[in-house]
Amino acid sequence: MSNKTQSKTEARLRLLEAGARKAGVKLTHQRLEIFRELAATVEHPDVDTLFRAVQQRVPTVSVDTVYRTLWRLHDLGLVTTLGPQRDGV
Repeated sequence: MSNKTQSKTEARLRLLEAGARKAGVKLTHQRLEIFRELAATVEHPDVDTLFRAVQQRVPTVSVDTVYRTLWRLHDLGLVTTLGPQRDGV
């Protein structure tokens, strides 16, 4: 990863962390790893892609945790979804 790419990833990670912290979201180890994975991509990864990547580092993470984290970030306006909307977390 180039220095420029790493700087952009770190900036995106700080943005996600700050937004979650401001909303009172507890920054658990699993959430932080999801944030890291999300910040490291410029793509729109699906839940399964994020889950598999995070699970390599945190074997105890669940698909449900990834879904809930992404919907929470969506509700906070920190990420957008390309799929259908849902009623609630």
